[in-house]
Amino acid sequence: MKVQVRWIDELRENGKVISRSERVSQSFVKNFLILLRSVFLYQAQDVVDVEGNTRTTGAKHCVSWGKSSGHAVTMCGYGGLQVKAPEGNDTYGIVAGLHNIPVTADDYKLWEKIPHGSEDGKLYYRACNVSEAGVVGNKINLTISREFVNYGSVNVEVGEVGLIVNIPHDNYKILIIRDIYDPKKTIPPNKEWWVKCRIEVSL
Repeated sequence: MKVQVRWIDELRENGKVISRSERVSQSFVKNFLILLRSVFLYQAQDVVDVEGNTRTTGAKHCVSWGKSSGHAVTMCGYGGLQVKAPEGNDTYGIVAGLHNIPVTADDYKLWEKIPHGSEDGKLYYRACNVSEAGVVGNKINLTISREFVNYGSVNVEVGEVGLIVNIPHDNYKILIIRDIYDPKKTIPPNKEWWVKCRIEVSL
């Protein structure tokens, strides 16, 4: 059995695909395995958020709210690791950046994020989506996707892409995947860039 992540890029104009590329990711970062360990152990772990702060957190969070009928009340919520960012939100989900500096295991953020917006040098972030888990041949896969649009008047040069999860109870943003484009990916004005992060398990 083999587990891998594939990045699929499509450049579109008015919804029509004009170029497509696909590559295997090399770059789960250390934060991902720490959060996975948190799930397996059912307890919080120390991770580094996108601001560089060490946070003790996990996929499950419990809060004691006080007492009811003489008994302590603890509310637990399964916030999970959210990637389904809404339109206009560039703080989590699939996020693009400028620099193609090589990836390290300890990366906790993109080197320089390309912000959401319609002005020159920015990309318009559509909502991030998550597919159903599916089976194709001998592969089980799950796809996270996002559309970006360059509404500016100049090219946007993308050097890196990442997947950031949101831990909702704490509102912490944690980078779990980072990959680079070498050479950089050019997004011309008025073009749509579709990015898919496909997690595959080969049987």
